[in-house]
Amino acid sequence: MRRLLALLLPLSHLPSLAWANQRELLQEGDLIFQVSNSAQSEPIQRATGSLWSHVGILLNHQGKLAVFEAGQRVCWTSIEDWIAQGRDGLFAVKRLRHAETRITDAVRQKWRELASAWEGKSYDLQFLKEDDSLYCSELVWKMYRRTLGVAIGQWKPLRTYNVADAMVRQILEERYAGRPPWEEPMIAPGAVFDSPLLELVTLQGAPESKLED
Repeated sequence: MRRLLALLLPLSHLPSLAWANQRELLQEGDLIFQVSNSAQSEPIQRATGSLWSHVGILLNHQGKLAVFEAGQRVCWTSIEDWIAQGRDGLFAVKRLRHAETRITDAVRQKWRELASAWEGKSYDLQFLKEDDSLYCSELVWKMYRRTLGVAIGQWKPLRTYNVADAMVRQILEERYAGRPPWEEPMIAPGAVFDSPLLELVTLQGAPESKLED
């Protein structure tokens, strides 16, 4: 059995001075990744083989950048609160390559329209592809697909993830009442993070991760 070991160097609960300086680099449309403290965080890591278990998108909200995310529901979260809700202050920010020419005012306006339509929706615990409810990586993927026509990450059938892992198997059995939809396509935070269409803006913390039998 393979399991994900994530060794994280502890950070202060507040952003570091280095982060405070780098914050000015953030732009609307940037994607922000973290290791969630939710109960499903480790199962997601085990299933996907990625350190990252949660993602949101930075959009302008009430005059400043905030994280639009699918957490317990689809909502706005301040950047400071978003960082604090993750594990040990570890997070990474990625940006669409050539964003300066690709992200136009029309794209930003469409993002805000989607955010207005989706705000308040429930979190999709079954990771289905419909818009009735949304999960985190689905939300950011659809934001980009429906505005720029790009696919930031690859959807994969449930059966192709590490579903043999005992912890993963248990949560699947519980959520799907013993009948997981093995062919349902799903998009993971790690798949979005690994997209070649994105480039790293900043990484706060010092993760060292590996897969071990």
